[in-house]
Amino acid sequence: VTTLIHILLGTMRPSGKGVFGKVSVYYGVVEAQGRGTLHLHLLIWLKHGLSPLDIKHRYDNDPVWAKKLLNWYDDVFSQSIPEGSVPYDHKNALYKRQPVMSRPLNPSDSNFEHNFNQDLCDILENTGMIHKHNDTCYKYLPKVIHSLRDDDKDCRFQLPRPTHEQSHFDEDGHLVLKCNNGSVNGHNPLIIASERCNLDSKPIGSGNVAMAMFQYMGTYTIKFTLDTAVVFSALCAAIKSVSENPPKDIDGNLDAHERSRKLLVQTVNKLVGKRELSGQQMASRLIGTPSCYTNRTYVHFYWSGMLRHIDCDIFQSNVNKHPDSEYDDNHYVSNSDDTLPDSAANLAVGEVIDADDEDPLIFLQPTGMPPADSLSKSKRNTLFDDIFLRPEELKDVCAWNQMRMYAKQELPKSK
Repeated sequence: VTTLIHILLGTMRPSGKGVFGKVSVYYGVVEAQGRGTLHLHLLIWLKHGLSPLDIKHRYDNDPVWAKKLLNWYDDVFSQSIPEGSVPYDHKNALYKRQPVMSRPLNPSDSNFEHNFNQDLCDILENTGMIHKHNDTCYKYLPKVIHSLRDDDKDCRFQLPRPTHEQSHFDEDGHLVLKCNNGSVNGHNPLIIASERCNLDSKPIGSGNVAMAMFQYMGTYTIKFTLDTAVVFSALCAAIKSVSENPPKDIDGNLDAHERSRKLLVQTVNKLVGKRELSGQQMASRLIGTPSCYTNRTYVHFYWSGMLRHIDCDIFQSNVNKHPDSEYDDNHYVSNSDDTLPDSAANLAVGEVIDADDEDPLIFLQPTGMPPADSLSKSKRNTLFDDIFLRPEELKDVCAWNQMRMYAKQELPKSK
């Protein structure tokens, strides 16, 4: 994974250029298949990339640019069998010489270009990149109509796709890639030839595709591995346990709040106990392999704390108090060590640090402090005094954008 991100995508190369160009942001989550095999789902944003609408507008009005764009798509994405290649001979091939078991071709070899297409074709055939229908294609098809299914039309992967002699945009503005075999999954030839594994690649050529991909990634990010039947059985067991031994207060009366808490705790414990993890997942956890790959950091936004800060009379009724906090009629007063000083109101907009064209990070420089470039690494803070006591320059910035894009430096303590 790190080889893919750092070298092939170019994020750690001196020029910053990879097989797709310069990458601005990447975000990937690791997911386990039913058999336990780990694989990565990765979204990539290119620097200075245009939106689908801007691409379509320029494509329609600039023929020269349109030709360069389609050439770029044909260069980095493929849905075709390589030209001049022949099918892989499984009968006479040695096990240790299988494409997935051998090293990539050496680019310095004089026959590299001549052998590349055949090597790529062999990899596609041996890594499942050429689709063949199986039960997974129809797992969402109602069983009552399985006998009437059309293997091609009812495949949930919508394969095989129609073939096209050249890449183009259709009348609806959707990108249609060149394709000489409708069963070939989209891929990047250089990445497949280097990684020698199943690795689908797909451009986001329209707003609808973009929304579908983000929903797909979000589903995998929060994917729950337990079946509904297991969840309900754990809930029933927790309800039965709490009903047979309900918690009571010191006077012997039923404690409704403690009963609710105990029900949730027991349900979660039973779900955790029933959750099955594969050997690959356990090994990945033990050796410290990340479950998420990204070059961005994300701040936590605590909605409950924000709502309590706005109006505690409305949003405070059933919330436990923190053991280190005191509560009065208006607000919480924290006694913990992470309380911010009142100097948060003295912040002023300073220089922009680590800025890029897509998502600048703006540094909040306190009054009387040295320039931003001479300060140590700033600390982000999610306490809401930074929002409600912010300087006049930030009054039109929403709370989320302030916490996401701005950093804060505390004023030095007076002697």
